[in-house]
Amino acid sequence: MKYKIVISGGPGSGKTSIIDQLILKNYKCFNEISRSFLKKNKFLDKPIEISEKIIDKRIKHFIKSEGTSLTKDKPFIFFDRGIHDVSAYLDYIEKPHKFHKKIQDYKYDLVFLLELNKKNFINDNERIETFKQASIIHDYIKKSYQIKNHSIIDVPWMNINMRLDLILNHCYKTFKL
Repeated sequence: MKYKIVISGGPGSGKTSIIDQLILKNYKCFNEISRSFLKKNKFLDKPIEISEKIIDKRIKHFIKSEGTSLTKDKPFIFFDRGIHDVSAYLDYIEKPHKFHKKIQDYKYDLVFLLELNKKNFINDNERIETFKQASIIHDYIKKSYQIKNHSIIDVPWMNINMRLDLILNHCYKTFKL
């Protein structure tokens, strides 16, 4: 059995740090891909064009995960953001799009939403949102998964090892492994 698990949340919530730790523990992971597109273009300049590239790549990851071989003791595939995040970002900027229908065909087994922490929030060249904007985006992301009836687990802000333990313990407990 394979379980597809999304690690998501607003910008700066620590998703990639969690994914990096999961990789170190030899879990299968698909890294965030939007940063590579955002280095070339500003999202707000070409939101639909960039979103189309991102969603196509995330769908390829989803499909590729079907053929990924896993061990019995680590039957999870983790995604740094999921397909539904694309729709959430476009909803946030109030840009009409066709992705609501496109994402209906894809469902993850669990979605972990990482809480933001204002004290630890950092901007960079690709993360241009303020903390307030990141919090609003977080809410849109949560809504995009709720609408599709995903099982969502909110992960509070705490040190990375505690977050990682919470996520892994929840996965093993949920799937009775």
